[in-house]
Amino acid sequence: MDLREYEQHKFAIAEVLRQTSLASSDPSKWRERTSGLFARLADDRFNLVVVGRFSRGKTSLMNALLGTDRLPTGIVPLTSVITTVAYGSTESAILRFERGFMDQEISLDALPQYLTQRGNPGNVKGIKEAEVQLPAEFLRRGFHFVDTPGLGSAVEENTRTTESFLPEADAFLLVTSYESPLSDEEMRFFRTAASSPRRTFVVLNKQDTVREQERADAPGYVRQELGTMFGQKAPKVFSISARDGLEARQSHDSRRLAASGIPALEQELVSFLLTQKQSEFLLRMCDRVVELACALPPSDGAASLVQEIAALSSRIAGETPAALRSGLEEETAARAPSFVQLRPCEVCASISSALWEFERRFQYEIVVSREARRDLAERGGLCSFHTWQYESIASPQGICEGYSAVLEDWAA
Repeated sequence: MDLREYEQHKFAIAEVLRQTSLASSDPSKWRERTSGLFARLADDRFNLVVVGRFSRGKTSLMNALLGTDRLPTGIVPLTSVITTVAYGSTESAILRFERGFMDQEISLDALPQYLTQRGNPGNVKGIKEAEVQLPAEFLRRGFHFVDTPGLGSAVEENTRTTESFLPEADAFLLVTSYESPLSDEEMRFFRTAASSPRRTFVVLNKQDTVREQERADAPGYVRQELGTMFGQKAPKVFSISARDGLEARQSHDSRRLAASGIPALEQELVSFLLTQKQSEFLLRMCDRVVELACALPPSDGAASLVQEIAALSSRIAGETPAALRSGLEEETAARAPSFVQLRPCEVCASISSALWEFERRFQYEIVVSREARRDLAERGGLCSFHTWQYESIASPQGICEGYSAVLEDWAA
């Protein structure tokens, strides 16, 4: 999928999202629900959510991948606050509150006062999310790291906060450890992940705390358990030491860094970002729009919107690399309601052919005919979706000549 196709798919999703808002009996209420999705679509926000039992070293792993020690860690559970880490040209942190207070910008040094159990016990300060921006090269690649409170924490609210945030994930990075791999809470997470289309990466942390024999036994056990649950789609397991990786990065010790396992995990994440992230992001956005449309009161319009976004999801899955296509098509079919026809039928093929013929003739007529350009301007141009389709088949000169009257009307 090239950048142009990616942008066209984003515009198509945005158009269905807009129609979903208009189809509601209370558009103002639905605009509140759709505004976050519009912003996420515009920002290309891809949430890689880091989950695991508390004290597994989730934050330490993020620090190691980013080459920094700026994210607060501790041996006691952190408080019930979701922490997002994204790229920024300078270090900054912004707190967003649950009770409608204005956002507050703080220094990274002040984060422990708000994110740790000691500084903010039970999240008494009412923080909904902390957004940290760091000038880390890894974050330039488009990931938003999301650090979640630990599963199975003694602070019950931590587990509830994490589980309620899981639908916001576009992919998961689960961190377990050699101390006691695959706790009950983590296995419960995997049972949910096994039925989800989201990509999951698995990390076995703290390899520096065990002997060589245990380094061989524990990964084999984890792979066996995941194979039973996921079958052939079982995620890879990476054995690492986040502590060794961070120390090696900060001391520029390449040999120790390689031995920590961090480079192998980073390479896998970057490969995913370069080859699959665009399709995964679009498919997850389609999922969210389908959920929104299915919540509309039953009507022909709502069913049509669900069918439109499900068909778009199928087309996106069809544009991924061949090795991934069949699995994504199965996932798309599983997500869609039973009445949705995902493969083009004879009617769809005829409509597509007729649409192509119309657009081919239309883009020629508005270039050569002043009357056609005037008529197009009086109608206010085409809708957003068909404007992008028109742009994909017309030449730059044809677009400038054909749409000039429309632009002049808009400018006036």
